[in-house]
Amino acid sequence: MKKLCYAALAVIICSLSFSSTAQVKKCLTDQKMQELFQSDPQARLRYENTQLMLDQKVKQILSNPALKLMKTNAIMTVPVVVHIVYANPTQVTDATVANQIDTLNKYYSGGGPNDSLRVYTPFRTTYGRSQIRFCM
Repeated sequence: MKKLCYAALAVIICSLSFSSTAQVKKCLTDQKMQELFQSDPQARLRYENTQLMLDQKVKQILSNPALKLMKTNAIMTVPVVVHIVYANPTQVTDATVANQIDTLNKYYSGGGPNDSLRVYTPFRTTYGRSQIRFCM
């Protein structure tokens, strides 16, 4: 579960874009994966099998009645480190980074009381307010 949270955080941070007059480099994960799949057809099968195995493991864990005993209402704080991969890292200020951390916290906490109305309809059934917060 911890690896899943870190993976989600990596994708979110990787997808953040900052406006600039220079060319903005975007996250190349999907592009690189597609290149790998084209050069090694077995890689796609390994990836899909791993995804299937992870999905089954998550379902197994979530269906475990003992899991309800381990549930906590405590807020889990995840310390993060932000790496600025930019030609001129001074273009991204500390305030911008802090604002992005605040945005992560807002969306992981479920936003305001009426925020669920803005959730795309197919995802409303799984919408929730996590007890996960991020800090520098």
